[in-house]
Amino acid sequence: MLIAYNNQQQLFLPYQYTRKALQRYRRQMKFYCPQCLEQVQLKIGNYNIPHFAHFTKNQCSQLFAEGESKIHLQGKVQLYEWLQKHGHQVKLEPYLKELSQRPDLLVTLDKEQFAVEFQCSTISHEKWHQRTMGYERNDIQAIWLFQTPQGKEAVNGIRKIRISPLLQKAFITTTDLPYLLTYNPVTAQFVYWTNLLHVHGYTFIGKVQKISVDQQHFPFYRPQRITQEEFQRYWQLYKQTCRQFAHNRLLHSKKGAQDPFLRNCYELNLSLTALPPYIGIKKEQLSLCLRASGK
Repeated sequence: MLIAYNNQQQLFLPYQYTRKALQRYRRQMKFYCPQCLEQVQLKIGNYNIPHFAHFTKNQCSQLFAEGESKIHLQGKVQLYEWLQKHGHQVKLEPYLKELSQRPDLLVTLDKEQFAVEFQCSTISHEKWHQRTMGYERNDIQAIWLFQTPQGKEAVNGIRKIRISPLLQKAFITTTDLPYLLTYNPVTAQFVYWTNLLHVHGYTFIGKVQKISVDQQHFPFYRPQRITQEEFQRYWQLYKQTCRQFAHNRLLHSKKGAQDPFLRNCYELNLSLTALPPYIGIKKEQLSLCLRASGK
């Protein structure tokens, strides 16, 4: 919990003060949860960002998701200050009584409201769906901003990407091809995974781009179309992936002749080493990729 009321019923954000000042305030003041109004404790450690916690576990403390990681607290603070810097009306951890939900950030822009959820931990599909529907029923647009997985932000350009089912929930579909936007508080960068073309399983081909928090805009920038030269890179990667898939299936399939893929190739008299490159790609996927490249 990054925010609480002090004795004067004023909202108090501890991360804005030095640890020495906070130690003095902790001796002089009492702090209260803005939701249940019970007294909370101010935690000032050397590792984590200063924050509040309930003295005893209750329903309110569950809504506040206490025990948040340092990276989660750090990311919320960075995003909050970034939105404030750009002059947006933003609230940090507001409790929405009619929804019984508490987004990380609530942004109001031109009479529209956006609930920004910076998600750093695993969340079930049921909980994700429930929270998303709760916002939408109250005319609030939900924006799920996941933490950039470790190692995923290092390489820019067009490449194969493995995207977990959890991250696939956050796909944005306002362009021809879906894209994913994540945030890395360590580098203070947004990472775009754009023009995502599904290959198989959790594997996609996409374009990875980074943008610093100072260069970002709200609502978030939308990615541009890929160029025709970039489309050629997509096509080469796709053909390589298809050949690798066939090679691995031939050598490592435990089903042998019972493998549907191998049996169909045999019945159609197709050589696994000379499969046509278009086999395996869905018509609608190729059409979307072509449109995304302006062809």
